[in-house]
Amino acid sequence: TISRETNHQWYAFETTLGEEMYYEEGKAYTATIGAADWTKAGIITEMKFTVKPTDDQSEFTLPFDNPDPAGAYNLTIDWGDNTSTSTYTGGNEIPNHTYTGQGPYQITITTPVPVSEAQMPMWSFDEKVSAPMLVSMDTPMLNTGSTGFYYSFYECINLTTIDQGLFANNTAVESFSDCFDGCSSLTAIPAGLFANNTAVESFSGCFVDCISLTDIPAGLFANNKAANNFESCIVGCSSL
Repeated sequence: TISRETNHQWYAFETTLGEEMYYEEGKAYTATIGAADWTKAGIITEMKFTVKPTDDQSEFTLPFDNPDPAGAYNLTIDWGDNTSTSTYTGGNEIPNHTYTGQGPYQITITTPVPVSEAQMPMWSFDEKVSAPMLVSMDTPMLNTGSTGFYYSFYECINLTTIDQGLFANNTAVESFSDCFDGCSSLTAIPAGLFANNTAVESFSGCFVDCISLTDIPAGLFANNKAANNFESCIVGCSSL
């Protein structure tokens, strides 16, 4: 069995070598596998992001908001420090982990649930003490099934980089109001950040007080034809 990862989903190729297949020791052989021969290996989708403990905070709690009851999700969390993993199926007991080192640590969340369905709860750092620990969003997020990304990264003051396809799996979103409010260390916005979010109507307050931003990429909202509310979208972005 051979596996490969494409767009944060795992695929597998499996075959049985016939009894008449012999290889000579010390020589290298190349096998050619056609694109049609790969099958999805349980449709494992993953999401990665990086955290770093601060002087005041070493415990990170996933910023799940208003989750459905137990049984709604099927998530496995690798905390990135080679100590333990956690599972989460829903309910108010949100997974958390305390780090003993300085980091940074890349957290990986995986699920066998297809991306066409809700894979995890809504994501919001509003009033979450772990917010300053987040330093980068490294891959697209899992699908929350939510129509609103309100305050999703609120006061993530050490968040510096975000993946271009961050919201690609969340095509039902209608509002990014105050999504990056207070992300004072965010240095750049990927040009295709909202390319898949054609249903969005509001970007009000989306980048409030992102004081490290120096540019708004051309075409950032090109695919957001339904958007009609940009009130205070870049208020406080003093470096623009």
